[in-house]
Amino acid sequence: MFDLGIIGDGQLAKMLAEAKLAKGLSIAFLGKDFDGPCLGLGEHIVGDIYSSNDILTFAEQCKLCTFENEFIDFSALVNFEKSKFLPSANTLLTIGDKLSEKNLAQELGIAIGKFSLLEATEQITVPSVIKAIKGGYDGYGTFLIRNEKDKEFFLANMDAQKKYIIEDFVPLKRELAISFARSKKNDEFIFYPIVESIQKNGICIRVEFPAELTEKQKNIIEESCQLLANKIDYHGIMSVEFFECMNGEILYNECSPRPHNSAHYTMDAFNYSQFDLHLAAILGLDFPRLELLAEKAMMINLLGNLEEGESSAFPELLKGEFIHLYNKKQSRLGRKMGHLNVLGNDKNKMTERLNFIQKEVKL
Repeated sequence: MFDLGIIGDGQLAKMLAEAKLAKGLSIAFLGKDFDGPCLGLGEHIVGDIYSSNDILTFAEQCKLCTFENEFIDFSALVNFEKSKFLPSANTLLTIGDKLSEKNLAQELGIAIGKFSLLEATEQITVPSVIKAIKGGYDGYGTFLIRNEKDKEFFLANMDAQKKYIIEDFVPLKRELAISFARSKKNDEFIFYPIVESIQKNGICIRVEFPAELTEKQKNIIEESCQLLANKIDYHGIMSVEFFECMNGEILYNECSPRPHNSAHYTMDAFNYSQFDLHLAAILGLDFPRLELLAEKAMMINLLGNLEEGESSAFPELLKGEFIHLYNKKQSRLGRKMGHLNVLGNDKNKMTERLNFIQKEVKL
């Protein structure tokens, strides 16, 4: 019987298994990439993470299971022993699609932009944003409708088997994110600071810590997270993305019920990372005391960019720079191959250095 089963075998599963608080745990992974990111970190059980039967068979071999992503069909798992899965299948089913999640946020009184289920082409206005209700990530399934040409592109490329929501386009000052954990032991919360998330083509390309905000804005963000997590009885780490409008208003965007890209900076900027807090929360351990190790931190995703015939290359790292590679066998354009954290106290110098690295790295 394994102490922990991770349903998934990608980079998030890898970093969870490598966390400080994972030391001494017997870990199993469910997935098909047996010589990929999680190689050598635990027992690999080959199976389909989107098969309820494979998940249930896997779970019988583990004391506790957790999920690497939220795109699984949780409906077949809700009657299974609740304590076997954390976050629970019931909880994840509640926010299992963007429409349910946004409806819940609205019901809780959390400020959110106007949205609706897309049921007719007449609903598509310019400008607006259209998102697949399920399965969208890193820009996939999201369409920015800026003009009639964008509208035509969406109609030509939409998946007729999928449902979509349409949101009003909101002029933004910036996008923000916060990560927190809620413990199964006593429902205690622990928060990391709020960060700024810089996006390009729907993919987070940089995270900057800290994000300068007013106390009122910080309180709105933290209180919104607590409302949501308490309502769905969430246990584990969660990241929530918010919009800061041009007038300073804070609007809810969406949550990720798992470790998240926007908190990868915690692996080097704090003594305990988001992966440690996830483990503490689902195992019922006391939360460790968080200690900040740098005044400022930045994270960049290292995306696949190799041209045919090129080899991987990376500039020599300097003090305060930390690279985390995901051990993926195959690079492709735009694929997340790793990330880099930079710690320091001069934002301009850190930005300049990251810009250089992004130009020089080949992965």
